Amino acid sequence: MPPESRKLDEDTLAKLESSNWQERKEVLEVISNQLKCSTLSDAICGLVTKALCQVITSDKHSMLVIRAAGVLSELAQSMNNGFTVHSERALTTCLLKFKDTKANLSLALRSATTAIVDTMSFDLALVHLQTALSTPVAKTQAEALRLLAHIFCKSNLRRELQLSQRLKISKPLLSNVAKFSQHKAPECRDACFQVFAANRIF
Repeated sequence: MPPESRKLDEDTLAKLESSNWQERKEVLEVISNQLKCSTLSDAICGLVTKALCQVITSDKHSMLVIRAAGVLSELAQSMNNGFTVHSERALTTCLLKFKDTKANLSLALRSATTAIVDTMSFDLALVHLQTALSTPVAKTQAEALRLLAHIFCKSNLRRELQLSQRLKISKPLLSNVAKFSQHKAPECRDACFQVFAANRIF
């Protein structure tokens, strides 16, 4: 049965655990095709998010992990604010996966994390990104810093809050971020300076 005619349900998602990588790939295409046709219900969105996160975390086939990250990005963009309830699981999964050094995977994960953060409130994103900064993985730290710069640039708070209120948010954060300016990993140093530049806009 071609992917475009398959029904997206628990039985279909269960096939993401198949030992046949082509069958797992087909299910990812079923999800992607469904997202092009309609918005998922919250219940199905939760099941799909959980399944995609499992592929990203555990699948040994790198091409499928990259595809799952791409589909997760599509899901977040399709659901928009409806994805917020599932965003914490998805963001944590993607950030932890940055320990993998494959360039193509990093690009796919970066697209996914950006789409996920865009569904979160500023405060919720801030909490999870600061937590990610405490991990020992430099690539995860660098991505968390990049996303901090992203939410600073995108935030509406500069129109909603006075300068003194914004400083209460940014000052404690920047004191934590500053230590990354001396990080041994160049990607962390670069991302640190992106945060400081974005803060000037915030």
